[in-house]
Amino acid sequence: MGNPYDPYGQQPGYGQQQPGYGQQPPAQPGYGQPPAQPGYGQPPAQPGYGQPPAQPGYGQQQPPAQPG
Repeated sequence: MGNPYDPYGQQPGYGQQQPGYGQQPPAQPGYGQPPAQPGYGQPPAQPGYGQPPAQPGYGQQQPPAQPG
């Protein structure tokens, strides 16, 4: 099915956008959206943040084996 606005079918260059016409300018760094910076928006992952680090013997304490 052709373009409903073009009863003669799709003609080359008819109803189509030309290069550079109506298109947005090229993406420039820092234009519209700030560049991704470490620690911006979400804090960097730090050890022990949110969940405590796994420690040996944490949760279950086993007494040392005593001879005899």
